[in-house]
Amino acid sequence: VVGIFSRRDEKDRPYRDVVRSTWMQQPMVCPLQMLGDNRSDCKIFVTFVVGRPSSAASSKGTATMRRHDAGVEESNDETDLTALDVSENMNCGKTRAWFDYGARNYREATHIAKMDMDAFVQVPNLLNIMERFPDTGCPHIFGGRSWNCPDTRFCPP
Repeated sequence: VVGIFSRRDEKDRPYRDVVRSTWMQQPMVCPLQMLGDNRSDCKIFVTFVVGRPSSAASSKGTATMRRHDAGVEESNDETDLTALDVSENMNCGKTRAWFDYGARNYREATHIAKMDMDAFVQVPNLLNIMERFPDTGCPHIFGGRSWNCPDTRFCPP
């Protein structure tokens, strides 16, 4: 499952449309709604991850989170958005909330990933890396750069 980080405002919609019309059209890429359909033509499931307006979000950043929130006020026809109950932010817990939410809600997924909209996924390369990754015996592995967590409200336990 790949969560593409976006903002819920209309300024980001054209960028989401570009992602939908480019790398999301590659073979083996499907919308997250198809996860669990046991389709052999889907190996990467994608959703756009957005936060809530500051006034509507939980102050702790991890309270209730809703799956496939198609009721985004300004984008009612975008059914591939997942709205987390965190304030829309860059460095205050949205990433942590996504990994927590993904691990809890998509248990059938073998991987939970996060990316930004300005990245282009070479799907065959990504699948090759994932399929060749050695079995470490550890069910939880983080790949990526580590982050400093000065505000413990948004840090892993």
